Amino acid sequence: MADLHAFFDRDVYVKLACCDIWQETLKALCITHPYRLPSAGPKGARSVLRRQKLDDAFLSAVVSRVERMKAVVPVVPDEWFRAAQNDERYRKLLDVVGIDPGEAALTLMSLRRGLENRVISGDKRFLKSLAASFPELFAQLRPSLISFERCLIAVCAYQGFDAVRERLRAARGCDQSLALALGADGNADSDQFTVAMNSYDPLSEVDPVLRTG
Repeated sequence: MADLHAFFDRDVYVKLACCDIWQETLKALCITHPYRLPSAGPKGARSVLRRQKLDDAFLSAVVSRVERMKAVVPVVPDEWFRAAQNDERYRKLLDVVGIDPGEAALTLMSLRRGLENRVISGDKRFLKSLAASFPELFAQLRPSLISFERCLIAVCAYQGFDAVRERLRAARGCDQSLALALGADGNADSDQFTVAMNSYDPLSEVDPVLRTG
């Protein structure tokens, strides 16, 4: 299998930890070299999850999981991060409402790397802002982009929905799309879940901007 590098934004990284499907995600997407942002550690996980309605026991379990992941998932190399920050496009990206420093850096690291890679990001504001304000950059980045929703769809196709259903149900409080896709009673079947997650995929909303921009 050819090497495939992937840059994970903090929120998706933490949500995958919540769902306890990190290794399944790497296998389903054929990712050989994952990277996380410096903020994607236990402290960052608490920051992301404090906005969600999670019980203390589940939150502690997720933070412990992120701590274990930290030991095996490297932070983006400093030289890549600095090169992105020194790119003249970095400041232009930060001038746009909806694009934060981590997202700007991930965008430019992906584009500067040249080789095939993936950017795993599910921030709707970031995607819409990038597509609307920098359509050429977005068009270049689009083949590499994978949302949280597409991660879950890929895992379910690879592993089987039944194999991960209980883990997803346990994590439903970490993401609204996940909760809605599982249904009010959490008993959605595989087809219902996939259709729902496809409909909530933020990339499906910004792709028309790419086609008409």
